[in-house]
Amino acid sequence: MSTNYSDLILTANRHCPLCYSDKTTQILTDQKINLDAINRHSFSSRKTPESMHYRMVVCAECDLAYASPAPESSWIRSNYTNAAFDTVAVSSQAALNHAKLLDSLLPRLPNRRAVLDIGAGNGAFLCELVNRGFENVSGIEPSSAPIDMAHESVKKNIDQGFFDGANHEAGSLSLITCFQVLEHVEDIVKLARSAFSLLEPGGIFLTVAHNYRAFPNRVLKDRSPIFDIEHLQLFSELSLTHLYKVGGFSNCVVNSMVNSYELAYWLKLAPLPQLLKHPLSLFIKRLKLHNVQISLRAGNLWAWGTKHN
Repeated sequence: MSTNYSDLILTANRHCPLCYSDKTTQILTDQKINLDAINRHSFSSRKTPESMHYRMVVCAECDLAYASPAPESSWIRSNYTNAAFDTVAVSSQAALNHAKLLDSLLPRLPNRRAVLDIGAGNGAFLCELVNRGFENVSGIEPSSAPIDMAHESVKKNIDQGFFDGANHEAGSLSLITCFQVLEHVEDIVKLARSAFSLLEPGGIFLTVAHNYRAFPNRVLKDRSPIFDIEHLQLFSELSLTHLYKVGGFSNCVVNSMVNSYELAYWLKLAPLPQLLKHPLSLFIKRLKLHNVQISLRAGNLWAWGTKHN
């Protein structure tokens, strides 16, 4: 399926995709889209920010920030299917960050028999799961490019497609992970309820999402990289908690997350002009600082909930 980027059609203003209310408190961002600038990298993971985004409003009932109007489903799916991928090293760093979150939850899991990673990318996190003794490791990823670059040990475990809960048996999984995917999904309630259905009693749903109310994002406003053409919604502690509740989970724990990446990647995300960013990148490389690991609370939330009997 090829993509014609100029075929972008925005739907009419929509209700909140989480609680379905039509009441809003504010316009968080106005629309900023340049069709001529959209390409195969625009819908790839961990890309250089492009400063393009939809008009986003904040729900008065559940505090979700969501795109309204939003693009048609077929256009979104075509973009993800054909997206490029060139961030293997950063994906490995992200997998380590997420593995640290999982490590704190391992004692709570009923077992390590079966796990699904939604939005698996090149399978970097699947490798971390294998290293932690999970037996039946699987992932689902809409883009073909990252799957092509997956390590041979996990490539066969990644199905290409969009998650709908149909490829697994109800109650068959002890863990489902979903890292920075909720922002991209058209029907987040369906995803949460499907995850609940697929988990066995005691199973855990672990997610990471962007927090638009975090201090860095409030300061940067629409210059923050979280405001992006890929993102149909953004979360706060309140809205992420609400998602778990409507998904069926009787408990939910939400925390701020620390991310560790090389200085070169943090610079890549920085809202600086390219004329400044490029010489800075060369400068830190000359000083051999580009590989230095920096840990920051950059505005992400991590959450988990358990499926009780």
